[in-house]
Amino acid sequence: VGQPRATGALDRALSSRRLFPSLLFHGPDGVGKLATAIALARAIACPAEGGRPCRACRSCRQIDDGALRHPAVRVLFPESRKAYDDEIQAGLKKICEAFATKGAY
Repeated sequence: VGQPRATGALDRALSSRRLFPSLLFHGPDGVGKLATAIALARAIACPAEGGRPCRACRSCRQIDDGALRHPAVRVLFPESRKAYDDEIQAGLKKICEAFATKGAY
């Protein structure tokens, strides 16, 4: 994925089981924001031991299928600030309604 400083911080947070309450991936196109976010979501949602996703369980498959069908994973692509706020509000509502996940966190 690249970005050793950022991925190192995320890896340490996962290893210590001390995750941040929220994360914002920001930067120019093509630096790996989406790939990093998906990898982190997979690591958090997977019930496998050791903090590394198995990529075989239901949670991993729901994230890996390209449609990001896991109920607690949302990717936002805002068109404008207003759209961003509306999308976050709708996404949080949807997550809260379907938050019966089986991940480690």
